[in-house]
Amino acid sequence: MIDVDDVLLLRPVHGFRLARAGRPAVGTVHAPASAVLATIHLRDEEFDDSFADTVPRALACYRTEYAENDFPALPVRTGVHAFVTFSRFDSVEALDAHATPARPGVQVHRLRLSPTPRSLLR
Repeated sequence: MIDVDDVLLLRPVHGFRLARAGRPAVGTVHAPASAVLATIHLRDEEFDDSFADTVPRALACYRTEYAENDFPALPVRTGVHAFVTFSRFDSVEALDAHATPARPGVQVHRLRLSPTPRSLLR
């Protein structure tokens, strides 16, 4: 991990369901043209699982886990209500053109991720 200053403890609403067929061979060095968008939704009240139904294209959805952090060496931010989604796009341009709908009372952070050469998110 590069940065551990802003850690959220999350639980899956529905995690990634990716087929392992077609994974590039070991030694593949060319990264795919696709891009992944991680969207972090924050608000003052708890999210419920049905929020996933309002997020188009989501491959996976996670929300705040309110259990106690049992790994104190990694400080987890508490008192936060988060819903995190991951969506795949065929290109960086397609991701950049995708608008995240505004929702009253919800703060949104978008993170653009690049799949590795052997990623199942190609």
